[in-house]
Amino acid sequence: MHALHRDAVFPELVAKRMAALEPDIVEISEDTVTQALDEGSVDFMAAIGNVVPITMISRLIGFQDSPLDELLKAAFDSTAMLGSTLSYDELVALIARTGEIQEWVSRQLSTAVTKPSTDLLGAVAQGVKSEAFSEYEAIVILHTLLSAGGESTTSLLGNAVRILAEHPDLQIEIRENPGLIPMFVEEALRLEPPFRYHMRFVPHDTALGGVKISAGATALLLWGSANRDPEVFDKPETIVLNRNVPRRHVAFGRGIHH
Repeated sequence: MHALHRDAVFPELVAKRMAALEPDIVEISEDTVTQALDEGSVDFMAAIGNVVPITMISRLIGFQDSPLDELLKAAFDSTAMLGSTLSYDELVALIARTGEIQEWVSRQLSTAVTKPSTDLLGAVAQGVKSEAFSEYEAIVILHTLLSAGGESTTSLLGNAVRILAEHPDLQIEIRENPGLIPMFVEEALRLEPPFRYHMRFVPHDTALGGVKISAGATALLLWGSANRDPEVFDKPETIVLNRNVPRRHVAFGRGIHH
């Protein structure tokens, strides 16, 4: 089912689609940074880190007249559901809150079904029309894209900027050589990934690192720990801007999740 959902939208996620949005990304980034500089002192996340990703993921999907504040809250709420740290009552409250944005997404989908478009929303709407999946599944796909694309990028921006704030020498190095920015992004993902962990169900008796794990157990996969494995990474606790394989980290997991 995951593969079916992904295949419905993946053709729209290729570099060509992102390249078409690059001018918009540059424009909103420049606007928010300029406004922050004019004000002199701002909360980076409120002024830039939260604003840019949710705006762009909304445009990438193809939503119209997006209530960005509500979409951002829904993205945070959806991610919090996966944290496995909530009480039952807290979880129910989050589900109720996200239900409101689900209705908005449903209306957007209904419009896209009757008015085809070439964006992600149009691709998902076509999946409904061809009966590749149900309308409910389509809404889940769109909500997942919104949450995963918006919240994860927001967290990455915040973590990356904090790293830069704490390392003035790193700021200087990257300002003098902007070509290092892509490598810095990978290192920020490695050291401070947007997702700290995921929980997984263990279907069969197995062993990991010499430790037996029984069927039915829950495994907590700590990405931050894996990304600091000294057997894999030289200087694992340090930002290194010339790693031979910069994307060897597991900031986005592996396999079907990746």
